[in-house]
Amino acid sequence: MSTATFTKQMESLKVISNIFSGYLRVTTVVRYTIVYFLNFSSYSFRPKMLSTFKI
Repeated sequence: MSTATFTKQMESLKVISNIFSGYLRVTTVVRYTIVYFLNFSSYSFRPKMLSTFKI
């Protein structure tokens, strides 16, 4: 009984760690994409803003 419950706990821990690692990976990818898009938009909007301010 104890060994079976121990293996079940280990399997559940493995599943939880896999889910957690996948979640971390997804969040890092989302964060990088958000930062990239923010940088891209700021770089594309900066010349327009500067041109409007010059006028």
